[in-house]
Amino acid sequence: MAKFNYYRRDQLTPIETDDSTPAGRQFITDLESAGYYQDKGRAIRESESFVGGSSYTAPASTTTSTSTTEEEAINLSPNQVYLRLPWLKSYAGDNADKLVDAYIKGFIEGDGSVTAAVASMRELPEYQTVFPGIVNTETGAIRMSENSYVAGFEQVKASLIGNGLGGYAKQKGREVYATLVTNQVSPNEYINRVQTVRYKIFDRMDEGMKQNVVSAYNDYYSNELGEDVKLDESSILALAMDPNLNTEILQKRLNASELGAIYTTEIGQDVSLERIQEFTQAGITLGSARNQFSTAATTARLLNTMSRRQNRISTVGTASNVLEATLFKDDNLLDEIQAIEAQNMAASSVATSSYTTQSGQVTGLTET
Repeated sequence: MAKFNYYRRDQLTPIETDDSTPAGRQFITDLESAGYYQDKGRAIRESESFVGGSSYTAPASTTTSTSTTEEEAINLSPNQVYLRLPWLKSYAGDNADKLVDAYIKGFIEGDGSVTAAVASMRELPEYQTVFPGIVNTETGAIRMSENSYVAGFEQVKASLIGNGLGGYAKQKGREVYATLVTNQVSPNEYINRVQTVRYKIFDRMDEGMKQNVVSAYNDYYSNELGEDVKLDESSILALAMDPNLNTEILQKRLNASELGAIYTTEIGQDVSLERIQEFTQAGITLGSARNQFSTAATTARLLNTMSRRQNRISTVGTASNVLEATLFKDDNLLDEIQAIEAQNMAASSVATSSYTTQSGQVTGLTET
């Protein structure tokens, strides 16, 4: 097990990661894809010299500004804004473009003032949707900069993922962090709480006692729901940290959230709660999900490769469609899979050694 700290020019507070779990390793991959790195010195230098850095100071304006500078200010583009605010696109999601438009409007109307640009962005209703809790509702003041807000959230998210709570982080992470900001609880204080709860509940127990605790929870919820419930240590840890989850467990949402996190990790796409519930009804469990989703993703890649070699326009080259075929027995998709296999076997360009089971599952796809 190894722990690493990650930084970026807009993120000088370290994001601590842990590579001891699959979720932790995936989070490290996501951070590196988003431009984070372990060199703190580099982050400090770039924060001071690059636009968008947390310590960046723009050159002072003068009365002798050229027409070119004025023209650049007037024509500030969305891409330039995303360079200034590198966290915005991934963090703000569907609201990112609205915030960017407001930033540009404020920048232009403020004669190139970054302060005016940020103030314009903060006036949007969507701003508080993206940054819940950042505005003190009593005074109207901003509690912290947007950079600090996102950095704090990433710290909390990394801690939850590192403790095996990826599903909880995805479902409740922003809500939890907004509450922390509103109540002026620092990320480090919350992280210490998570670690303390884990220690008190599981870390000081032997394996047999852990299993007894897990079994007791599962028995209780199974009796309440009238069906078999399979919670694991992470679900029980989340419940201990957030008692309000009791209602959500009884509504079967926590298991679905954990399955959704596994789906995103293995397939690389988000999935709706409704879709995950359909997977659950089709028989996918927390114990089997990782293998089934990973197999679907691998099968989809092979089918996609085969289709390209056959110059075939195919709809089965995605993991979601493979799952549709194997879990829900979609006849059209199964026929298409079989046709792709048959053509490849005839051409001897791909050795599949595959067959379709009575349950409709495609097995044995192997590319040569």
